[in-house]
Amino acid sequence: MTESPRSRPLRQLVRLVEGRRGPRPRTLMIRGWIALVAGAVVLFWVSVPSLVVDYDLALPVAFLLASVQCVTLPLAVRLPRCAMIVHVVGIMLIGWLTRGSLEDDFWPVPVPNLLALTAILIVLGLREEWIVSVSAWWLSFLAMTVVVVLSDGDLTSLSEWGVDVMVSVTVTLIALAVSITVGQRGRVRRIIADAKRDVELEQARRAAVEERARIARELHDVVAHSMSIVHIQAESARYRVADLPAAQGEFTDIARSARAALGEMRQLLAALHPEDEKAFYAPQPTVADIPDLIRSTEKVGSPVAFSSDVEPGAVSPLVELTAYRIVQEALSNVIRHAPHAAVQVTLRRGPLALDVRIRNDPPPPSDAPARRIAETGGHGLRGMRERVALLKGEVEQRPLENGGYLVAARLPTTAGEESE
Repeated sequence: MTESPRSRPLRQLVRLVEGRRGPRPRTLMIRGWIALVAGAVVLFWVSVPSLVVDYDLALPVAFLLASVQCVTLPLAVRLPRCAMIVHVVGIMLIGWLTRGSLEDDFWPVPVPNLLALTAILIVLGLREEWIVSVSAWWLSFLAMTVVVVLSDGDLTSLSEWGVDVMVSVTVTLIALAVSITVGQRGRVRRIIADAKRDVELEQARRAAVEERARIARELHDVVAHSMSIVHIQAESARYRVADLPAAQGEFTDIARSARAALGEMRQLLAALHPEDEKAFYAPQPTVADIPDLIRSTEKVGSPVAFSSDVEPGAVSPLVELTAYRIVQEALSNVIRHAPHAAVQVTLRRGPLALDVRIRNDPPPPSDAPARRIAETGGHGLRGMRERVALLKGEVEQRPLENGGYLVAARLPTTAGEESE
């Protein structure tokens, strides 16, 4: 539903007095302040002639009282309680000074001042808790009552002022009820929005923890595999150096330490044990498995050009696992967000780093829904950054000018060996 141009200033004013932030808070605040100040100025220029002509007040007195009454309107945004006290005092002064004009004029609150009172009650109802705005209304009613009691000697009959008081009470009470309803509704919406934001933050934190745990399971699996190899080699080395007793003792110690560390590693893996035991005991993928991943991607309609000069086992298993996961997540994002787009996957091994680059073109225009890859691994861009950070590498993720997307990572080839 579109918003009409005529309703925009009113909505901006409501956002200001409610303390809400819109899409452009500075612009809305400026416009809201302009509306409040403009309203106060209009009430001032209406109040002064009314007090002078209809209520026979001196011009300086009318000027001062109207100024006090109208300045409380913008003041209520910053200092609502102070503004209400000042306004109530103004009501009492105006009612006392105009008590001689009961026969023909509205009393004890002149019409322009009644409008100002209504406006400030609306501001309080929108911004403050209901108890504050209701207390302000009772203060204004008490002020009218005090003026009527103090002016008892000047009152001739109830008909001269009773109807005016009832009209004032009714108008302000209706305005207060409406403003409290709107204000409480906005306050509840803000509470719900804050709660929703807290839930989203908690979900993001939980997702980050789960992602780190998933990465830890994979890395511990790789490390445990490497340690088991060390253990086997140390055990077999004793028989290859039978003529060196000292070396046999050292290899025995190495095997004992590797066996103990392997047991501790298995305990860590048990603590990180997922519910899916089949996936838990499955071997971790390497760069040799990337062609299978690419074939799965091509089956759902995204052509992939693959180029690699990395031989399986040429780099650390941790580096191979990270490279595989980066390609996996990048291809999954292509299927989800750019179905049927052409993709280029490149792996280049340098002297010190393995460069992984996945670039996709913008998707062709099509109304066909995108199919999902059979196995995505559940790793997002956050997990990709976590993996690269563990290897002290670098990753770049950015959209391209032609509408495509680029994922480029540089993985130190010695990082996995240091980590192990």
